[in-house]
Amino acid sequence: MTASLIRTFQAPLAVALLALAVLATLAVPASGHGGERAGARKPILKEGPLRLVGIGGYETDRRHAGGIRVTTCLERRYSGDFVAVRCNTSTSPGKRVASRVAVPGCVRGVWRTVAYGQAQNAAGDWRHPATDVSRRFRCP
Repeated sequence: MTASLIRTFQAPLAVALLALAVLATLAVPASGHGGERAGARKPILKEGPLRLVGIGGYETDRRHAGGIRVTTCLERRYSGDFVAVRCNTSTSPGKRVASRVAVPGCVRGVWRTVAYGQAQNAAGDWRHPATDVSRRFRCP
């Protein structure tokens, strides 16, 4: 009796499982917190007074309870590794924040800008990190 009952429901059950599998693969993953992006621009040389400037930013698709922040650093290459020379952190209650960091003069070598952003949730935890590294800039 049970063998014939299983055979009776075998085909509809297989079709239902196949349909669920297809729906699961086609479903768009839910992005509960929205997207976040960090951006770092290639360092630029400013005149009067002479200084090297790096600009970075962070943005999210929605506002966060505790706000957002971005830390922008100018890094110089020493012995093949990049080392942070100067950093600046900016915060904002909105969806977008920008930060600017500068060093006096233009010390010979290879430089880059790094931007690291985060968003703060209602509990006070920093979440949704995003990092970006700029193209390199060579000081003569």
